[in-house]
This record gives sequence, C-alpha cells and structure tokens, in this order.
Amino acid sequence: MLDGFIRVGSASVETFVGNPFKNAENIIKTVKEADNSGVKLLCFSELSLTGIDIGDLFFSDVLLKKAKAALMSIISETADTDVMFVVGLPVKISSKIYNCAAVIGKGELFALIPSREESPYFAKFESEKGVQLYDFIKNDGGYTESIPFTDKIIFSCEDCENYKFGVVFGYNGKKTEELCKKGAKIILSLSSYPETVSSRNNKNTFYKCLSAKQICGIVCAECDETESSAKAVYSANHMIYECGEKLCENAPFEDKKLLISEIDVNKIANLRSREKSYGEEPSLYSKEVGVYDEFEFAQDITVTPLTRHIDKNPFMPDNCEGAKRAEHITKIQAYGLKKRMTASKSRKMVIGISGGLDSTLALLICVKTADLLGYDRKSVVAVTMPCFGTSERTKSNAVVLCEKLGVDLRTVDITEAVRLHFKDISHDESVRNAAYENSQARERTQVLMDIANDEGGLVIGTGDLSESALGWCTYNGDHMSMYAVNCSVPKTLMRNIVENEAKNCTDKSLSDTLFDILNTPVSPELMPPEDGKIAQCTEEIIGPYALHDFFIYYTVKYGFTNEKLLRLAEYAFDGEYTRADIEKCYNVFKRRFATQQFKRSCAPDGVIIGSVNLSNYGGFSMPSDVDSDIFS
Repeated sequence: MLDGFIRVGSASVETFVGNPFKNAENIIKTVKEADNSGVKLLCFSELSLTGIDIGDLFFSDVLLKKAKAALMSIISETADTDVMFVVGLPVKISSKIYNCAAVIGKGELFALIPSREESPYFAKFESEKGVQLYDFIKNDGGYTESIPFTDKIIFSCEDCENYKFGVVFGYNGKKTEELCKKGAKIILSLSSYPETVSSRNNKNTFYKCLSAKQICGIVCAECDETESSAKAVYSANHMIYECGEKLCENAPFEDKKLLISEIDVNKIANLRSREKSYGEEPSLYSKEVGVYDEFEFAQDITVTPLTRHIDKNPFMPDNCEGAKRAEHITKIQAYGLKKRMTASKSRKMVIGISGGLDSTLALLICVKTADLLGYDRKSVVAVTMPCFGTSERTKSNAVVLCEKLGVDLRTVDITEAVRLHFKDISHDESVRNAAYENSQARERTQVLMDIANDEGGLVIGTGDLSESALGWCTYNGDHMSMYAVNCSVPKTLMRNIVENEAKNCTDKSLSDTLFDILNTPVSPELMPPEDGKIAQCTEEIIGPYALHDFFIYYTVKYGFTNEKLLRLAEYAFDGEYTRADIEKCYNVFKRRFATQQFKRSCAPDGVIIGSVNLSNYGGFSMPSDVDSDIFS
C-alpha cells in the first residue's frame, strides 16, 4: 500500500453447484492464499457461494439459509486475514430475493450490495435512498446486528487517502461512472459472462475503454469453468485494468484461479486532478435520500512488492506496435511542419545537420514534408558546419545521409568565424569553458538563420524533449529555430523512430548510415576530438537518457514523489542500473529540470505528439524562477 500501490486479486473457485458450504471452504482457502500473497483487496465472481445457474433452487429456503450460514463461516474463518473481499450470494428480504455482493474484512460483514438487474429469480433493487439497514446477523442470544443494504456506498481505507473502492455487477458502465464520480478509485466487478467466441475480445474492449474513461482501476472476477454447463460454459477469464491499461488477465480456461496485480490509486487520483472535465464530486456523505455513504475500514500499511510490469521505456511501451507507432509519429511531425510551411508561404526548409541522432530525425521529417508539399527535395537545405569538435565519423555520416536523401547539402566551416568572435570578445581559445562551447552553437544558429532569410525559408529546429527537460542546449543557439519538429520526441523514442526508418529503408547504404548514426555516442561535439574520436559524450556527463526519459515521463505526467519514482526506476531497470546509479542520475535531472525552465519558457513553436510534453501551449507549466529545492 506504500506509494498508493494496492495489491488486488480476482478469483474464482471450484464450484459445487448448489452447495454453499463446499464453496465457502474453497473461498476461505483462496482468501488465505491471497492474504499470504499480500493481497489487500479481492473480488470473487457473481453468486460465488451458490453457483450462477441453479434455476428455481434460488427460491429454496433451505438453500438461502445455507448460503447465509456459509457466509457467516467465511466471515469467522477469515477474521485473522488482512484482506477486504467481496463474495456473491442470494439474500431474501421479506418476500423478495436479491442478487447480492457481501463486503467482508477482518471478521466483519461491512455491507450487502444488491444488484439492480432484474431476472426470473431476483428482484430488482430500486431504492434511491442512501444506506438502509437490514437485520442480517442474529445469534442464539437474540442479538441482532444491522448491516447496510444499499448500492450507494463507497469503502474507504482509514490510513490511505486515495484507497477507495466500490462494487458493481458485470458490465455496468453507468454504475461504475457513478461510483467513480463519488470518489471510488477501484471498482470490483462480480461478473458471470459466459464464454463465447467473442466474449474475451468484448470484455477487454469494454474494460479498457471504461477504465480509461473513468480513470480508475477495475478488478473483474468471472465464474469458474466448474459452474453448471446446463445453459452456458464459463471460463474464469479474470481481468485487472488500470486507466485503460491491462495489468493482467487470466486467459479463458487457464488453470490460474487467483489473478494478482497492483493498482496505483495515487496515480489515478493525480490523473483525475489533471483532467478538469472529469468532475469527481467532493466527499460529502450523509444518509439523505440519493446521497452516497462512505464506510471506513482499516488495513495494515505495508510495502507492496510490485508484480506488475513497469516499462523502462514509457514513451514507447512494449505492448505497442512499434513500427506503426513510429510511422504515425513521423506523420504527425511532417503534417505539423507542412502547415507551418504553407502558412508562412515558405519554399525552403533550412536545417543544421551534424550526423547526430536529433538532426537525422529532423532531416527525415523535412524530406517527408517536402514530399507531402510536392516540393523538390532540394527545397531542404541541409547545412553542415564543422568546427573544433566535429569528428570525421559524424561529418561523413551527415554527407552520406544528405546525398542519399537528395537534399541541398551545403558546408559552412565556422572555425574562423568563431575564432574571430573569440577575438572580438577577448576570449582565449585555450580556455574551454561555456563561452568556448556556446560560441560555436550560436554561430551555427546565426548561419542557419541568415541562410533562411536569404532563401526565403524557415530554420527547422532539431532539439528534442530530453534536451529541453534538462536544458541541455545553448540558449539562443541550438535552443532556437523557427519551428521545432522534435520538441515532443524524447531521445529514447527518437532512437526507435530512426531505427524503424533504417529497417524499412530499401537503400542499403542509407540504411547502414542510419544504423551507424544510431550507434554513435550522443554528443554536442563542441570539444576537439581525441585521437579522432568524439571526446564529449553527453551520457557520461549527465547520465543515461534512458533514465532521464523515465524521470521526465513520471514527473510530468503523474507528479510522483521522489521516493516512488526511484522505486519504480529500480523495478524497471533491475539488473541494468544500481540504486546508486539511478539516484545519481535523478539528482542531475531534478537540478537541471528545475533550473532550466527559462529556456523552455521561450522555446519556438513545435508539434505535440504525446501526452507528455513541455510546450508552453498546453504542456508543462512552471515559473522560470522556481526554487530548485521543489523536487528535493
């Protein structure tokens, strides 16, 4: 439960049709198994105490009394566990029989939740009042305990603010929305969907869309294959979803009765707070008509070991179709640039090409844009500007790349211009400080801007999201352009896109060049090479971009605490980076992310391609003079 991770479970048991006591024994075993596995919240299938298809036996007083007695045995036998769980059973009140869910924890029956679905055997619960009390438990001494009987109820953990859950029956999107708007972060769905040729796809689509729309976690428990097959066959096809992402699934007829994962309720709360149109209502509860009630329960706060997958490359998740997604991103970039070109009535795209990853992707986008516009590829003016730090490898790759793509390649050696500038500002060339490095970057930008003016074109920026987050760019140097096509593309995603281009390239020479660029160390190349090799490797200075991109994603999208973010990084990069490596890189990230906002505040326009971006127009907003200790 620490950091908001609630370990949840979805379960079915071997079903003895019409025998509540045998089913109760299996439920008790499963609850204890779940407790030993650290599960805090567990959902069983609909009518799990009796079986789903028992027909007119639901009218039998013998069965109804046995179901009630079996429920009491479950409550007493699981009193020493720390699991909140829900089981299904029929309950008779006066002359009506209701399909109910019993909410149980630490030897206590918290509530009975009736279904509003009518069937040949069950009455439809129609009350719009708040909590109604039902005298469900009576002992031999005549003691009566009244139990809440309502579906207008939220269950809230005393010591974990965002740990709130509600209960629904089956595919009830309307009820799920109602519970979520009242504050529930997790929905337990007691289901009884028969297995058909399309049922699995239908359920996955439903829960994916519903959990995304309602920004919640959903735990769906289906009936076991040992249910009666008189009318249909069931398959224990359990599912656990979180905000549109499937955390795990028990495939139909898979021999895995207990499905376990962790739902992040803090993440859900954060996403809801950012979604202004979501409209979760304040926690105002009373017993007035139509108003929800909130019942508190207590559980031990423990560190939950994570079993769910933590993607180390969240900008390009493992479960995505990488090639299709990469292609789609380049289309977004190209169409964004196409609009800017037509709006500005520009005929030329001017780009600085270094032989590095960023300028390579930007050049590919420029070429795609030229093709979209019907322009000759010579409308792309690619300028290579060698200086002190340029290596033969990057220069050679830049030339081959431009020649193969058929763009207008120009070389402007800026060495003497930079030296003249050093003279103008009285800078000693042997002093290799920020002025030494940034003079080169600013001279390159000046050359590009002037060529663009001369050609009636636009300077296309090459800087990416990772560099923007870290401020790893020269202010008014490579920081500036007339349109930034890569501004929402982080370094890790950029590698994936360029790799996709290389794999799909029919020209072997071009493909080989792209792969060599991918294998070239990331460097601004502002320091002279050593023995002909790149001397300035960015990731040796600031840390791996894989870690920085991970930090960017979870900081900007979810606002996670430092400790939670480091914990997730440990899981994601287990065996790749040590905790010390991760902390060292994170310290660099925190400092630079906070102090370099002034560069992002005046960045050029650029296309947004994903939910995480640092654009001034609908992206991440932060004062440039924020106290840098904010992320400490």
